[in-house]
Amino acid sequence: MAKHILQLQVLDTSNDGVFLIDDISIYDTVLPVSCLNIQILPPGFNVPSSIEGMLPGFRLVLNACSMGMVAASNCTNSCPQLPDGVYHIRYSVAPNDKVFVEYDVLRTTIATNRLNTILCNANIQCCLPDQETLYIINQCDLIRNFLLTAKLLVENQHNIADGVSMYRFAVSLIDKMEARRPTRCQI
Repeated sequence: MAKHILQLQVLDTSNDGVFLIDDISIYDTVLPVSCLNIQILPPGFNVPSSIEGMLPGFRLVLNACSMGMVAASNCTNSCPQLPDGVYHIRYSVAPNDKVFVEYDVLRTTIATNRLNTILCNANIQCCLPDQETLYIINQCDLIRNFLLTAKLLVENQHNIADGVSMYRFAVSLIDKMEARRPTRCQI
């Protein structure tokens, strides 16, 4: 039986103003592909934004305006920061009520950028680090693993509550790390 196998890939990025989605679907050549539609429900919103008019194999570079989070006029000079959190994504093709796929994606860009700044400020050299620098490196690795676990809980295990709790715990550790040292660089 002919059918489309819909799949999306949401790509991590260090740019806190964009959201990247690639269509990695396998479309059956026997069936027509029409009415491509993506609905995205950002964290804290009750109504998803709907994006249409794509072609199979698309790459979407979305921002707060294209996702309906802020007015289009707010994106003329820059892309406002997109919040970290769980984004619910539904992708469908005609017949849209029967051919669809849904994802929950935990965005951790802001937390990851903050963690990267802490590492940058540690002024790591090409030699064995002193105890303080080693502590910072180890703590950053631990926090990065908490962020990864949070994503896995949400995206692979479909355990949103535990994933969000793990994310919040990681952010609380980042807050403590930032309070320990003055910032010297921004990423």
